[in-house]
Amino acid sequence: MMKKDTEPQLNLMGKQLPSECTTIIVGRKMTADGSMIVARSEDWDAMFAKNLELYSDTDNGPKEFVARDSAFRCELPSRALGYSALAPCHLPGHWGSAGFNTAGVGMSATESIFSSDKALEADPLVENGVAENSVFNITLPYIRTAREGVERLGSLIERYGIAEGFGIGFVDQDEIWYLETASGHRWLACRIPEDKYFVTGNQSRFRDYNPQDTANFLASKDLIEFATAHKLYDPPRGSLISTRRISAT
Repeated sequence: MMKKDTEPQLNLMGKQLPSECTTIIVGRKMTADGSMIVARSEDWDAMFAKNLELYSDTDNGPKEFVARDSAFRCELPSRALGYSALAPCHLPGHWGSAGFNTAGVGMSATESIFSSDKALEADPLVENGVAENSVFNITLPYIRTAREGVERLGSLIERYGIAEGFGIGFVDQDEIWYLETASGHRWLACRIPEDKYFVTGNQSRFRDYNPQDTANFLASKDLIEFATAHKLYDPPRGSLISTRRISAT
């Protein structure tokens, strides 16, 4: 894990900061005005300054992303949508946190989650893999729907692996998706139903996955095979699979 997950954060007065990133997602049928809500609190000092960054559409964007505070790097498409970001004051262009792109797709900041020792023994974290510091900036400029956000980020997780566990939300004008990592290279995402709300704080939450229901679930292609082979899943339960049993402690 990165340092921020293993050592307490201190504010300017030397007091320990809370560590409870909390995500709240509300479907349109659960709000009085029919709006969809994707919100996430941050476990950081409110006095820690951030910059609102605004980027324009471009056909000549950076061809590579190089993380400024981890070993991660990856190739990028040259064509990128404009987007907004909330970067730490000392890391411009990095740790984008949350915002919307010019296609109207929104992306939340990450929620730290943790896989079990058994899951990570089978599929370990990758030191120079995708980390929470880079998820936003390598995904939001290159997607046009919430579902595309899941698909792009999922492909990056499978290709590069992850340096730490996380969950993250995507929203467009039609639907909300939430993705959770399950181990070093595995992930699962769910379309949040319009008549439900979803709250999570630093844990994997998804209980059931039906691989036949592609309208509501997306996942790494070998999720069930991986879980079965390493005794993280009991096949007699049928087509439904609990990701909490795969990844959670």
